[in-house]
Amino acid sequence: MKKFMEFIKKPKNLYLSIMVMFVLVMGLTSISFSYYIEDSTNGKQLMKVNKIDTFIQSDDLKSNEIVVDANSSKTITINVISNNSFASIYKLFHTNESITVTSNKPILDSIDSMYVQTYELTFTNNTNENQMTKLGIKNGYKNTEIEIEGIEIK
Repeated sequence: MKKFMEFIKKPKNLYLSIMVMFVLVMGLTSISFSYYIEDSTNGKQLMKVNKIDTFIQSDDLKSNEIVVDANSSKTITINVISNNSFASIYKLFHTNESITVTSNKPILDSIDSMYVQTYELTFTNNTNENQMTKLGIKNGYKNTEIEIEGIEIK
């Protein structure tokens, strides 16, 4: 032990000892972390795409079907809710051409992450028969096109 203390007392040897300890600690740290990091050279890895979770919610609806009596109107309040961690786009639509749908304000085509947009939709039936329509939403990623199966609500 006495020889070791004499060896360390020299400034050049102290510097050398510190550098050897640093290299040893870095080497052991690198080896230990290599067991926890997944190999990135595996050709079987797949890219995962987040699912879009934007939906319609309303206290006025029990399902997505709305029945409008003959020659009358029906107004409901809907919330477009985004449970995404990213911004996305959407379109609202309905399926019956005999019913016209208007909104109290322009319907936006995008929604930010974890955000809620509220609209009042008025369904008007100008025919002499009760009409039923289905209300829906179609989602998409930013800078993509959305094709809907029905009549877009603007």
